[in-house]
Amino acid sequence: TCCESKAHPCPDSPSPLPAYRIHVSGSTVQTLASLNEGYKIEVRGQTELKGKGIEETYWLVGKTGFPKELPKPMDIKP
Repeated sequence: TCCESKAHPCPDSPSPLPAYRIHVSGSTVQTLASLNEGYKIEVRGQTELKGKGIEETYWLVGKTGFPKELPKPMDIKP
């Protein structure tokens, strides 16, 4: 899977993603859920992935019990 961030964009990404957001695939969400470690996921929506077509994708936004407050991401505007 391709993890994207503003600091490390995916080379196949058409545009940079907002800072403080980690883009993950459905299979990554399943793996994180199976760990039962309290990872917080939000639906990003349908995204076209090179070589895979259109898939539902997600944001990894935090983890339960993480002692530090994460920075708030900027709003995404089309």
